Amino acid sequence: MDYSSFLYGPIFVIQGVPGVLELAGLTFDAITVLDKTTGLIATGGVDVGELLPGAIVRMVDLADATIAGEAVPIPEALLDDGKITLNGQTWTILSHWVRPSPYGGADGQCYLRLQGLMS
Repeated sequence: MDYSSFLYGPIFVIQGVPGVLELAGLTFDAITVLDKTTGLIATGGVDVGELLPGAIVRMVDLADATIAGEAVPIPEALLDDGKITLNGQTWTILSHWVRPSPYGGADGQCYLRLQGLMS
């Protein structure tokens, strides 16, 4: 079963916005992102959450990313300290974590913790 298409696909079609990732000097074409810049609940080792500006990207979209129309998968290791622009505002990616689907991390979502508006 393609968990990402069946569960996450409709949410990203309805609520997703185009985002542009700038990582290690490379600019990746529009990637569909869920804008959670008003607050993304992140929990740590204890059961207390914290609201953080964030964004969510499907792992399959990172794997299918392109630069100038050419397929170039985005290595997860490049996400931290990168930039993402969505809804006309640019943010720094402080950190990320993968939330796997029942079929593994490659079929799940990548949560991006963002900091401050850059523009």
